[in-house]
Amino acid sequence: MRNLQLAFARQYRRFTQTGLAAKVPGLSQSNLSNYEKGLGTLSDDLLERIMSVLNFPFGFLDLKIVNNVDCKHYRKKASVKAQDRDKIDRFISLSAYCFDWMAEFVDFPDFKFKYIDVDSGTTPEEIALYVRRQFSLGIAPIENICNFLERNGIPIFFWDCECDEFDGVSLITDRGNHLIILNKNMSNDRKRFSLAHELGHIIMHQCYDFFIPEVRNKEKEANRFAAEFIMPSQGIKGSLMNIKFSNLPTLKAYWLTSMASIIYRAKTLGQIDDVKYIMLRNELSRRAWLKTEPYDVFLDEPIVIKKAYSLITESVGYENEQISRLCKIPLDVVEEVFNFQSKIISLKLKVS
Repeated sequence: MRNLQLAFARQYRRFTQTGLAAKVPGLSQSNLSNYEKGLGTLSDDLLERIMSVLNFPFGFLDLKIVNNVDCKHYRKKASVKAQDRDKIDRFISLSAYCFDWMAEFVDFPDFKFKYIDVDSGTTPEEIALYVRRQFSLGIAPIENICNFLERNGIPIFFWDCECDEFDGVSLITDRGNHLIILNKNMSNDRKRFSLAHELGHIIMHQCYDFFIPEVRNKEKEANRFAAEFIMPSQGIKGSLMNIKFSNLPTLKAYWLTSMASIIYRAKTLGQIDDVKYIMLRNELSRRAWLKTEPYDVFLDEPIVIKKAYSLITESVGYENEQISRLCKIPLDVVEEVFNFQSKIISLKLKVS
């Protein structure tokens, strides 16, 4: 496993094999390549020098961090450089690893959602309505969506990601915990839709008992789920009949979602035709609102991870330097994951 962990650390620091070999005396690109493939060996002394250049603890090599992050959500994936995607993948994995470490100390809310297979004949829209019924959400907007997800077993982490094209990801961690990671730099309406999108992935695509054929478009299914979950047809349809552009800010303020998504919802529900849809989209474009809309909406803050960190640091007494040593990960990673002010809260400790 050491070879995989070394490749992990290298990719996190955005080094190519050639670039890293040039920084470490006595290391060639071919030897590094063979080692990462499991076809060669490197001395402990050379590994020490490599990890020093990467600014990773030597003990990191003996960890086993996987945290599958297949369902990442990008706006324009093709425009993201491979090294940036590697950094995003590895940071997500490290964040999930930190979350699993916290779960050793803190009892997080139980996961209360049910997995549902779309191949059973149920549509993403029907699944979204089922979730609303399961939790008695009615057909009104979901105001405190972060609180809803977290109290039902899906903690949320808002990451200050430098890559604007990355939206978010949902995953099951190596220890079986659910987690959503979102780019905190998105607008609130986009965060809300992304949270619903990731909930769709969790319910429809993350059960190991389901076989999902490659022909299924999981992203499209998650978007269909999110649209119905955020804007249930029974609640919104009547207000979308032949909507005017002047209606959009009011609808956005009520449904807490973007004007662009409301226009698309009106089209998919048959409340406007293609000509009206294009006209409304063109007006958004003319005002330069397709990229950044005005009138930001309310979004509650995720608190579960923040509170768990506060409990561990203030009640158990760990500081970031100790967390770094215990977890065998770099201090700068710990500080990026836990980059918020801590406050004492009441969560149940597993240990005294």
